[in-house]
Amino acid sequence: LEFRRVLFRSPDWETIKDDVMRLAVLTKFSKNEYCKEKLLSTGDQYLIEDTSEDYYWGCGTMGSGRNKLGLILMEVRLVIKLGCEDSYMDSLFKS
Repeated sequence: LEFRRVLFRSPDWETIKDDVMRLAVLTKFSKNEYCKEKLLSTGDQYLIEDTSEDYYWGCGTMGSGRNKLGLILMEVRLVIKLGCEDSYMDSLFKS
């Protein structure tokens, strides 16, 4: 029996991937109290997705990556602090 990994990628993935991640992060951290408290406990610290393998979502080798996940985590942290999760969610996928 052979296992084949089939990946589906929406044709507009490059356009929507940041908002997909925003939605996933907001959902996780607004619905799970433990995760929410952990995120809020970081205060105003700059957050870094520390991976040398991913130059888009993470910091990449020697910090040369885009750190998009870290930036989205900080964005969602602020949204939760301000209590504007609904309006933030409504703004996703509008562009």
